[in-house]
Amino acid sequence: MYTIGQLSKKTGVTVRTLDYYDEIGLLSPKKRTTGGHRLYSEGDVQQLEQILALKYMGFTLDKTKTMLEGMNWQESIQAQLDMVYAEQARLNELKEALEGVQYALKWEKELDHTILFEMIKMFQAGKETIKERLKPYLEKEEFDYIMQLKKSQSHVSQEEWEALLLDVRANLDQPPDSAVAQQLAERWFDYVDQMFEGDSALIESMWGAIQAEKNSPMFYPMDEKVIQFIDQAKTFYQKRSEKHECNRSTEN
Repeated sequence: MYTIGQLSKKTGVTVRTLDYYDEIGLLSPKKRTTGGHRLYSEGDVQQLEQILALKYMGFTLDKTKTMLEGMNWQESIQAQLDMVYAEQARLNELKEALEGVQYALKWEKELDHTILFEMIKMFQAGKETIKERLKPYLEKEEFDYIMQLKKSQSHVSQEEWEALLLDVRANLDQPPDSAVAQQLAERWFDYVDQMFEGDSALIESMWGAIQAEKNSPMFYPMDEKVIQFIDQAKTFYQKRSEKHECNRSTEN
């Protein structure tokens, strides 16, 4: 048998906590000393160990009491697991949202609150809603491939993409057929070709999705101005490349 002080020392549970467990009927020893002090049996110790285990697993004291009184442990633990999975998913979404806002702060001297609000709405909508919005442009396999790009070891680094987009933003006033715009278009085609491994159909589908969502933060920091600049610059680049190929064919 253990006095309350001995049990506290044995288990690391404070006397105050043991008093509270007794007060709410969670752990009330049946035996007492002649002076009226509580005595805890080995059975009480085992019950306290169960309480501590359930507390560690996230169960409330009310739920713990119900389980100790005979509730199905398998069902209760499964319900707790389901709650943990749901919270885990919520925290993952929150993590992505925070990373998205942090990423936006890298691009804006002062964060546009409209962009912030739209980004939060997008993350709240979830991946399935985004997939549905992109359904007219991307097949399921294409969407899954896009979602995995960040996790995969792409031939083009994040730093290279960011450097390109920074250069585009810095030259939005340049005519699309200028030397600067054409150099940017060439880098764009080179990076896209590497990222999508030369899959022209996927590249075309992705560009269609980007243009369709140019007024949303889905492909931020590629906003409407950046997308328009790239679209015009790459149109001139393609025409120039086609003309060059035509001239080479004629010469041969």
